[in-house]
Amino acid sequence: MVTETESPLITSNYKPTKELSNEGADLVDRAKTYIRAILHDSLHIQPSERVYILYDEDVELTQILTAAYADIANEHTNIDFTNFNQHTADDILAHLATLKANDCVILIQSQQFRLNEYRIRLELFKRNIKTIEHLHLNIIKPEEYKNYVESLAFSPVKYRDLALRIKDKLDKCQKVLVECQDGSQCEYTGGMNDCKLNIGDYKGMSGIGGTYPIGEVFTESRDLSKVNGQMSIWAYPSLAKTLEIPPEPIVLTIKNGLIEFDPENGIYPKNSTETFNQLLTLIRDGEGEICVREFGLGLNEGMGKSAIVTDISAFERQHGMHISLGKKHNVYKTSAIKTKQTRFHIDVFIDLKNITILDDNTCLFDDGKYLV
Repeated sequence: MVTETESPLITSNYKPTKELSNEGADLVDRAKTYIRAILHDSLHIQPSERVYILYDEDVELTQILTAAYADIANEHTNIDFTNFNQHTADDILAHLATLKANDCVILIQSQQFRLNEYRIRLELFKRNIKTIEHLHLNIIKPEEYKNYVESLAFSPVKYRDLALRIKDKLDKCQKVLVECQDGSQCEYTGGMNDCKLNIGDYKGMSGIGGTYPIGEVFTESRDLSKVNGQMSIWAYPSLAKTLEIPPEPIVLTIKNGLIEFDPENGIYPKNSTETFNQLLTLIRDGEGEICVREFGLGLNEGMGKSAIVTDISAFERQHGMHISLGKKHNVYKTSAIKTKQTRFHIDVFIDLKNITILDDNTCLFDDGKYLV
């Protein structure tokens, strides 16, 4: 962010300072439809509500998204734009202070905007201001831009019923069996915590909006020690927080909710890589052991094995399953883990074949599809 500029803080429209590529211009056209649906179907933007778009132009994807959001100016005239990199934090904070409850802020960020020590979105939620974040866009490779844009097509109108059916099954069950493509199996016993939904349906929620793309049902075992077996993973985050795909799936052995990993005695996951061992070492050294927590089911068909998005915060919504390693979870609290002990929440992606509710042998997921 610069400290002095002659450009106005607020503009009523957006004109890219850098010319979009032909592919970028095509993606703007595709994104317009998806973004209009997000604003109408999820945020329920009304003509009387102000929309403030805070953006940067450090990568072409931020330009693509800003241009797509700007298209709503054709039907929503109460809209302002600010280029984050051309103005001071004090000026931007002063403008944010003029917004009222039910107004809307869109943050389009090549990295993540910092105006003070607080997360902007969380502070806006406290004021009942609707907020959408697109972040870490500089991590995403140009050849992945199309996948990211397609992930914005996820709609609560289409997926709400599926998400509720999955939630109903997992909330009531006592035993879940996860089977991977290599035949490895892991069993969750003793029931799951109440599922949370991240599907763009914000009815009854205190904060309207969130980090996009969306599309996820998540829970965890009610008793974290009741997770046993093996699961293979096809991708995991690097220490730089980008997606890493090993030459062959890595097989995790889980005993009483903990990953078996003891390099001093030669115990590693099967097919593990040097970078994955580094990740496990980081967690073990920081927390003393490697706990399995989140059981996440991604519903977003815009991302997956054949549609990669390198940024982990986006890709965790990919169509399939992920689990989190580490004791940290911002939603679920358990007396078995003290908050001061938690440091890590690292998502890894399961090489999933099927998920079965053993209580009644209901197949929840098979052959790449949710079946409930």
